[in-house]
Amino acid sequence: MSVMLTACKDAVNGKRALERALKKRMERKEEKRQARWDALVDKLGHIPPESDASKVWTFLMEGEPFSIVLYRDSLNVYCNGEEIETLNEFCDDGAIIDFELNGHKARIKTTAGGSRSEGMTFALTIDGGIVPGK
Repeated sequence: MSVMLTACKDAVNGKRALERALKKRMERKEEKRQARWDALVDKLGHIPPESDASKVWTFLMEGEPFSIVLYRDSLNVYCNGEEIETLNEFCDDGAIIDFELNGHKARIKTTAGGSRSEGMTFALTIDGGIVPGK
C-alpha cells in the first residue's frame, strides 16, 4: 500500500514540477519578447499611437526597426515618420497599397468586414509574409 501511495505522490509531484517548468519557460519567453520590444522602441525613439484614423505596425526587419503608419482617411503611408511613395489600387472589397521597403515588396491590403460593425480590416505583408500589428 505504501508503495502505491509513494508512486501516486511521485506522479503528482512530477506533474507539479512539469507545470512549474512550463510556467517558468513561458515567463522567460515573455521577458525575451518584452526585451525585444523595448529595444525596438529605443531604436525608433517612440512608437506612434494607433487611433481611429491610423493603423500602426512596428517590427524589426534585418535588424533594423520599422514603424509603418497607414492613415485610413487618406491612405498615406509613413515609414519611420517619413511619407513613402505608394501605388494604390482600388477594388470592390477595399484597396491594395504597394510600396518598397528596403528592397522588399510590401503591401497593405484593406478589406471591408462582413457587417458595418466590423468595419475595415488592414493587413501588412512583406514579401508575402504577414506582419502582425501591435
